[in-house]
Amino acid sequence: MANEKNRRHKRNKAKKEMAFINTKASFIAGIVVIITVINDVVGLIITIPFWVDLIEAIVCILLLFLFIGTKKYDNLLKTKGVEKFGDFLTVIGSFIFLLEKGALSVASKEELELSIYNDKLSILIVFVVFGIAIIVGSFSLLIHEYPDE
Repeated sequence: MANEKNRRHKRNKAKKEMAFINTKASFIAGIVVIITVINDVVGLIITIPFWVDLIEAIVCILLLFLFIGTKKYDNLLKTKGVEKFGDFLTVIGSFIFLLEKGALSVASKEELELSIYNDKLSILIVFVVFGIAIIVGSFSLLIHEYPDE
């Protein structure tokens, strides 16, 4: 009987640890989605040099290492807001990212210019509005006070 209880306890502890790792991973994925959406929007306006993309990749890898590879920020990440933030951004960010890539591929190959008939400008405006709404919504989930259960 004691062995069964110990096994069950170890299984439950492993499940909680894996759920926490998933929360940390979704948090990082949410931040990477924000960085990518901002990079894509800026890429519509100007040509982004290679070194900026390289710095973006290094920052994302550094965040991945700091939040998942170490236990330094575990107390910060064990909040309900971080879980909601990561879940929301992972789901909605992926959806918007795919929608953005599809819309940009369908848009005409014309240059970005200030005209209401320019496809790229209208897509840029729509995704800037979506991006701002997503970022504001996700940060409100992050800082919102959740009642203890």
